[in-house]
Amino acid sequence: SCILLAYSEVGRYSRLTRTIVPANVIVPENTVIGFDLEQDRAKGYTVTDGGVVVLPPPPEAILNGRKWAVTELVQP
Repeated sequence: SCILLAYSEVGRYSRLTRTIVPANVIVPENTVIGFDLEQDRAKGYTVTDGGVVVLPPPPEAILNGRKWAVTELVQP
């Protein structure tokens, strides 16, 4: 089960479990989140003690009415 906030989108063939997707965020096609928590942490996502993955919200200063793909938000 996942929580998708307003105007978020999940791309085709993506698989998510126990994930919270913030408003105005696009999860690209073929993305897998929530199945390998160590990999999710390595991508920079927040993983709670209970194993819920929380994706980062789009930076408000940059958003300007656009949606942002999750991959655009993750810092290496």
